Amino acid sequence: MDVLPFFIFAIALCNLLIFRKIALRLQWVDIPSARKLHSGTPPLCGGASIFLTLLIALLIHPISIPELHTVLACACILFVTGLADDKYNVEVKLRLLIQCGVAYVMVNYGDCRITELGSLTGSEKVVLSHSQSTIISLLAIVGGINAFNMIDGVDGLLGGMTIVCFTALGYLFYIHDVSEMVFLCSIIVVATVPFLLLNTGIFCRPKHKVFMGDAGSTLLGFILVWLLILSSQPLDYSASVYFNTISANTISADTISTEIDAILKPVTALWIIAIPLMDMVAVMVQRTRRGSSPFLPDRTHLHHTLLRLGLNAQLTSLLICSIGAILAILGIYFEVNGISEEIQLVIFMVVFLFYFLITQYIFQIKYNLRKAYRLIYKL
Repeated sequence: MDVLPFFIFAIALCNLLIFRKIALRLQWVDIPSARKLHSGTPPLCGGASIFLTLLIALLIHPISIPELHTVLACACILFVTGLADDKYNVEVKLRLLIQCGVAYVMVNYGDCRITELGSLTGSEKVVLSHSQSTIISLLAIVGGINAFNMIDGVDGLLGGMTIVCFTALGYLFYIHDVSEMVFLCSIIVVATVPFLLLNTGIFCRPKHKVFMGDAGSTLLGFILVWLLILSSQPLDYSASVYFNTISANTISADTISTEIDAILKPVTALWIIAIPLMDMVAVMVQRTRRGSSPFLPDRTHLHHTLLRLGLNAQLTSLLICSIGAILAILGIYFEVNGISEEIQLVIFMVVFLFYFLITQYIFQIKYNLRKAYRLIYKL
């Protein structure tokens, strides 16, 4: 039996307990406010625990993903920015500027570029020009970072969604025999489990609860969107990763480079990150319609809506993560069974439209249902 996952779990748990004490001593805590209705001042140490665990695991078991050093350098910048935001509430414009800078480095120096969107209009692939590729790649990276940051609003939700997304992505890497990627996803999943246990209070007292913090949520969003772009685009390093798992006696590296396009279809990435992505877009549209800044924090996220409908925090997290898992499984089914990207995109847009309408008019729907029930009851 491979003891490495258990070793990583033990490291993550130790890191979490150590950083918890450090965060409490330095007052790196989440203070309740009108938008944050939790009790107490939980330490914001989940992100630090996961990031350090990731670095330790990569030192113990190095992996050969090209440009990984660039990714880790950018991750450090986002992590430090998140730490500063957790402590000092960094201005939104400054955070966005740093995120855009990180995205620019990734696109131009980290080989993290969206060059095609797949066969969305039939048999021909939608290939982007250099300028289109740059703009869409920057938006995808910044959007992925903020999608995960925005969904962190109730106990267990970010941890659960992290496990759902990285497990689904890791499974796709597994069935495609990309061992390096499987290991990377496994580290994130295993390192998140101790945080989820303490964040939800399953095996600890409420006073021992910990939060992820912006340092963790932006870091996880960044790693996820990087892996999604890395695996869904026809880049040279996809072939090099494949080459590690394919017998060199049967096929040459040059042949692999020409035969392999991408590990996943680009549209599959949408299913993996469906809930964070749809929640971010729906909330930003709603804020814009009100005349507010799309980046101004409020209580209009899906988890806030479910809480106002009467669900408690545990049921809210469980429901959202379950929906996210169902959509990810649906994406895996489409990918494995070779469903056309055009059909997948249409189905995804229908699901997103349904999600958008439900979240925008849920309270009106609830009012109308109550009104109809009263009329029927009187009859």
